Amino acid sequence: MREDLTRAIKERDEPKKNILKVVIADIERINPAQLNDDKCDAVISKTYEGMLQLSQFMEKSADKRISGLRVELSILSLYLPKSLTKENIMAELEKMRDNFVSVPDGQCMKMAMERFKSLGVKVDGKLVKQCIDEIRR
Repeated sequence: MREDLTRAIKERDEPKKNILKVVIADIERINPAQLNDDKCDAVISKTYEGMLQLSQFMEKSADKRISGLRVELSILSLYLPKSLTKENIMAELEKMRDNFVSVPDGQCMKMAMERFKSLGVKVDGKLVKQCIDEIRR
């Protein structure tokens, strides 16, 4: 990310430079002893979600700065951890269908999230919950 920031500064790419500075500053606030890829991904995701909410608000108020925010969102999306689609989540959960029959919702979520963690992929917990509910119907 620092190399991308250096490149953005040299190329005078202001939107990219600005958003990378924000994210790097947020990451640097984390205790170095606790710093890992998951923490960095969480910071990037949190920044992205905040900017997405801001852009939705700005669209409703017809703010003229929305185009710049969209550019920054598209840049930041390149650094987001890759996550599975609903179809991929459903396919993986179908393999576990028998495990979901007799256990409570919380246990289902725990088993599912452990499964995805063991596969080394990022998933949206809300989406996993929706998929589990569909399977259990």
